[in-house]
Amino acid sequence: MGCLGRARRIKMASVSALPSSAEARRRMEAMKNFTSTDYDLAESDLQTELLLNTTKSQFRWEELGGYLMAFMVGFGTGLMSFFFNWGIKALNKVKFQLTEDYIYPGAGFVQPFFCFIGFSVLFGLIAGACGTYVAPMAAGSGVPELKAYLNGVHVKGLLTLRTFLAKSFGLCFAIASGLFAGKEGPFIHIGAIIGGGICGLGSASIQRLTGGRLRAQLKSSFTNLFANSAQHRDFVSAGAAAGISATFGAPIGGVLFALEEGASFFNLKMLWYAVAATAVALYFAVLFTYWRLVGSDNLWHAFMRAPTTFTQSGQASLPPMFYFMSWEIVVFCLLGVVGGVMGAILVLVHQGVSKVRAMVAPPGAHFRRTLEVGLLTLVTVVLFFCITYASPCEPIPTAQTTYTNPITRMTSTFVPTAESPDIVDASIFKQLWCQEGEYNVNSLLFFSPIDDVLSNLIQYESELGEPLQHSWQSMLMLFFVGFCVMLPIPGSGAPVGLFVPSLVVGAAGGRLCGRLVQAILTSVEAKDEYGAPLQVNQACYAAVGAAAVLAGVRRRMLSAAVIVMETTASLHAKSPILFAVFFAKIVGDLLNIGIYDYTIRRKNLPYLEGNLMTLAHQKAQALLTAEDVMTPDPVMIPAIIRVRELIQLLQDLPHSTFPLYQPRDVKISTAGFTFSAVEPFGVSKPRAKADSGGVETDEEGAELLLRDVPCRASRWTVGAGADRHSAPASQGNRRPVMDCLAAPPPPPRLPPAPPPA
Repeated sequence: MGCLGRARRIKMASVSALPSSAEARRRMEAMKNFTSTDYDLAESDLQTELLLNTTKSQFRWEELGGYLMAFMVGFGTGLMSFFFNWGIKALNKVKFQLTEDYIYPGAGFVQPFFCFIGFSVLFGLIAGACGTYVAPMAAGSGVPELKAYLNGVHVKGLLTLRTFLAKSFGLCFAIASGLFAGKEGPFIHIGAIIGGGICGLGSASIQRLTGGRLRAQLKSSFTNLFANSAQHRDFVSAGAAAGISATFGAPIGGVLFALEEGASFFNLKMLWYAVAATAVALYFAVLFTYWRLVGSDNLWHAFMRAPTTFTQSGQASLPPMFYFMSWEIVVFCLLGVVGGVMGAILVLVHQGVSKVRAMVAPPGAHFRRTLEVGLLTLVTVVLFFCITYASPCEPIPTAQTTYTNPITRMTSTFVPTAESPDIVDASIFKQLWCQEGEYNVNSLLFFSPIDDVLSNLIQYESELGEPLQHSWQSMLMLFFVGFCVMLPIPGSGAPVGLFVPSLVVGAAGGRLCGRLVQAILTSVEAKDEYGAPLQVNQACYAAVGAAAVLAGVRRRMLSAAVIVMETTASLHAKSPILFAVFFAKIVGDLLNIGIYDYTIRRKNLPYLEGNLMTLAHQKAQALLTAEDVMTPDPVMIPAIIRVRELIQLLQDLPHSTFPLYQPRDVKISTAGFTFSAVEPFGVSKPRAKADSGGVETDEEGAELLLRDVPCRASRWTVGAGADRHSAPASQGNRRPVMDCLAAPPPPPRLPPAPPPA
């Protein structure tokens, strides 16, 4: 009955299997452009002899050299973070100051509008050109490609000098253009390039660009200590972690990011390299930033005074007071659900945008991709500028604003002047088109750099409480408009990421939720234990909302939670953030995959997931063997071969790794050897198109593959007297997986008849 039921299911699925076959073959054809990186040391007599002849002093020097290299990676990443922040602030200063020169009470709309739009679109076009013409691998955040590299996929051009330069300059102009995007994701990629370059103590890109005439590599015996691929991977991972530490001010979050994304080859040495690099990167990033802020011409003086500012180095401006009530955990879990749904919507929209982009502005159309970045910049800045222009004006808060902290019972007075060290500076209240003594309400969130917007949402308060409340209309517009303009950003030619936009949208939504809860408590006249009106912590809601949306987009729990806690100094809100992140990941995974995982599939990177999520995938994995996904006619190289034949073989085939074999009749002459290239056949996450709307689903593809496994097993068996290690006699004895799906099922194998009595 089981065979007959399986035959009926295969017959019913034969129609839908045909488009799945085309999709699977298209992906496998695209995967031929990639090759794997072997991170395991080869077991050979030479390697064994090298290990046995290593002295104790050489071993200790190698261990110490690894940590010295990690310190160098951290220093280089921290220094580059300082230069990037400096460059972005300089570009923003030019754009905003020149625009504000045309803005005054009673001024018009046209002059400041075209000034602001002109600078923004110019910066956006420069960023798009860097990510299309100079180095296409510099486009996007680079995190999906880096994730594939850390798990053994060699991505061409990912860690080259050209990509580094294009990403560096393009990132500065992209953030200054006003795109609703962040620099943190791309800087992870930049930190990884720094780690890989410092590990090799040079750059192979310069040697390739100059045709070998110039070799930019330090000649030293120290270089040979870290020459293999596994050690190069460890320092690339450490550089990625240092990138998060330097930009977010989150060293522990950076280490967790390296572990979550590169866990396929995790080892303790990678962990400690990442810890050392993140600590050094954060230290020097803050040191150089403080030196620049105080305007000192002596770095030593800044070094002696800098530790007083090390309490906060992320996006937050002041350390707030986070607190929550136990019953609010339910609200925070609901925020996590909303964050998971928003992340799923982002991925769903990105799928449609990617299909349109593939037809209108494919990767090879550099001019159209650059224009796309300029168009995205134009739409974003026009919306934000018009919202700022239409903003109402309100009086600047005065000293009459008081606040009583529900925990310490201390009453504070809000004085918006620069003389109050524990109160926010009054310079954030931008006058713009308003009259004297008034400020533009929407300018706090729509006419400021995106990093300042995040600071305003999460930590815009005094140390004693929350005297300042953002306009709920402004936060509502930022929540919806910001989420809409960030949808087409992934996959564009701009070297930008989604870390900070996700945090900003989530923080705005969290504060809106906190406002709603506070309104409900006020309407029912809720009291605390002292009899005072019960007040919720708006900054806590902002931090939880930011973590929820970030986890819904990235689908990484630990690194997302810790990055938010370190960035916002919200360690007192650990439980709400973890609950929100947990529910965001669960809800998001139930709907679809994360944005980085979808990007890996869209780019056809041959990346294998560590854990299979669906039941069909797990059953298919249990039944499949290596024989089912390997070619029976591989390209092999004899142990003895002429150099010219080996060079010709490497030039003709796209791969760089081949199996070696020892012929039975070994001869010095290899003239009789012939090499025939075959198309490698494999199955990597087959996809099927459902009949309803042509939606691609991995679940159906896995079901089809699962039904096909007994089919191929029944027609591809080895006889009892055959050699178990020999290959099939001909390719026709075995059909490809997808072709077998469309074929009629084989007849059931009946047991042999019992012998006559």
